[in-house]
Amino acid sequence: MNEHSGHRNRLKQRFMRAGRGGLSEHELLELLLFYAIPRRDVKPIAKLLLNRFGSLAAVLSADREQLLLTDGIGENSTLLIKLISTIAVELMTKPLHSGSCLAEREKLQQYLTMKCRGQESMQLLLLDQKSCLLDVLCFEGGMKNVEVFSRDMLLKVLACRGARQVIIAHNHLNNNPSPSKTDIQTTVRLKYLFGSVGITLLDHYIITPDHCVSIMKTP
Repeated sequence: MNEHSGHRNRLKQRFMRAGRGGLSEHELLELLLFYAIPRRDVKPIAKLLLNRFGSLAAVLSADREQLLLTDGIGENSTLLIKLISTIAVELMTKPLHSGSCLAEREKLQQYLTMKCRGQESMQLLLLDQKSCLLDVLCFEGGMKNVEVFSRDMLLKVLACRGARQVIIAHNHLNNNPSPSKTDIQTTVRLKYLFGSVGITLLDHYIITPDHCVSIMKTP
């Protein structure tokens, strides 16, 4: 048994005994990378990923192109990381799918943080009068494409029977949750657009790996 095999076995046993609480973030990432990189010391790669992205959550939510730019990370590692991220999002958001009430702010922010991961996008949560979730619409490219798909957006909202309220969320990949001038101006336009057909824009959130900030409630 070589040095790397011994380290891998010890780390696996620690996880089996203590679970999440027994390992640091870089050790959890190491453990994951064992299964994509079988014959190499992955500790430096795990630490490099954490230094670059800032946290384990940010590594898991990074897009494919960003991950591949990291030394030591190839297609197999990227696939495994994105697979784990996708499964985690599914497990976290499944209890909050259609029919769930999103009136509670904490529950709503948890849902948005999990949904708005990876590539830049904008999510529209369609709710009925009682704030129960009816559907979620996703538009790639985030706020910069709002003018392009605003008509399509409105038609899809109107096609959702019973939709009376909308919550918007979009992500900032740079981890800065501060709204830009464009974010604020677009929020005003969308509030007017939805209001013209009897739909209330409840809020607009900016999502980063570490923040969930309301534009409409920002002083």
